[in-house]
Amino acid sequence: MRTLLLSATSLSPVAVSSRHKVAGDVPGTLQYLPGSAIRGALATNFVRAGGDEKKDEFLRLFLSDEVRFGNLYPGKNGKPLPLTAWTCKLRPGFTHDHGHGVWDLLLALAAKRVFGRDINAPVCRKSHARSDQRGSGDDQVELERYTGFYSYNRETRTYNRETRTWRKSGTDTRILARTSICSPLGTAKYGQLYSLEALEEGQLFWGYIYCRDDVESKLQSLFFPERRSDGQEGRLLFLGTARNRGLGKVKLLELSYAEGVNLYGRNPADLSDRLQTFNENLRSHAVESDKKTYFSLTLDSDVILQDDLLRYMSYLDPRAMREDLRSRTGKDHEWLERVELVLQVSSTRRLSGWNEKHGLPKDEALAVSMGSVFLYRYDGGDDETLVSGLQELEKEGLGQRRNEGFGYVCVCDPFHIQFCGGEGVPCVNAGRG
Repeated sequence: MRTLLLSATSLSPVAVSSRHKVAGDVPGTLQYLPGSAIRGALATNFVRAGGDEKKDEFLRLFLSDEVRFGNLYPGKNGKPLPLTAWTCKLRPGFTHDHGHGVWDLLLALAAKRVFGRDINAPVCRKSHARSDQRGSGDDQVELERYTGFYSYNRETRTYNRETRTWRKSGTDTRILARTSICSPLGTAKYGQLYSLEALEEGQLFWGYIYCRDDVESKLQSLFFPERRSDGQEGRLLFLGTARNRGLGKVKLLELSYAEGVNLYGRNPADLSDRLQTFNENLRSHAVESDKKTYFSLTLDSDVILQDDLLRYMSYLDPRAMREDLRSRTGKDHEWLERVELVLQVSSTRRLSGWNEKHGLPKDEALAVSMGSVFLYRYDGGDDETLVSGLQELEKEGLGQRRNEGFGYVCVCDPFHIQFCGGEGVPCVNAGRG
């Protein structure tokens, strides 16, 4: 399997509905380009170019796990912010965005829940005085949850130490007013004015396509036939709603191939180091240890998971994960029997959509939202088995509709270590992350 890194630039406003329409309400838009929309637009182009959707080629490209389309998030190396991220109420944001920094509270919450340590709620102690005020202004200000997306740029400084510049990578939106058109006459319908929210044009998104080696050449010829002078290949796509009204035009560019990473750029090869670093910092934070292994799962995308009775799960239950992996891989991940969920900071959302072929809405599903964080305790004693199982979980994904970008997690996300003491004050053993 190979991972293709992509970038997309919106050439017109893009509206990807985030929920069912409600009378009198302005339909909201997702703040990213979902993998399902990318897949649908490419499949439409394939059929319009003469491809047969009943043949094996179409099935392999769009309806199997041989090709998986990830979400395209705003910004370079964009990722969803974990739900454990908090920031100053008065001056929110990363320091490079002229805010007072970001705190990640996972380790503090774990120290309180698992080891019973009394943790004081973190506060921002930086100066909040305005330039026209006198005094030090070093009063304490409470934190609030920091949501959305973040991106980072890698910078190499002295002593061969690589650092990252973190920024918020939100999108700009606007409200568009439109009127319904009478098809026979081509005129505006009386009293049929409506509004919708859309992403502004000129915005950058990054994402990945994950494919098998033997379908890579077909992807190249079908999706990126236009050769540019700089060597990059591009494709115009039309995504979302109101495409026949001038919305949804996107330029998709191929950037590079990445070996050994999953659909969201995570490298399972360094998972062992991430796991060790996470446990070292957790024990340092709690000032004690029970000699068991802990790991976190942070959702890079929404996860659709069902139990054995086909009920949608609102959290990542180890038994449901075991059944899901066994049904797809044929292997019994027995190590999940020795895994216990001890802490979760999560939310859910209802998924809806539209089937272009049949002209009908898709079945509604419940998903655990991207950015949700789960902490587990493993008492199996065999860390090699644990690492091997987590590597497969991080690489292959979890739950349903993984070829549309759903179901991907990050094990022991370095974000939790980098910001556990506040931005610029990482945990003492954060170097390995």
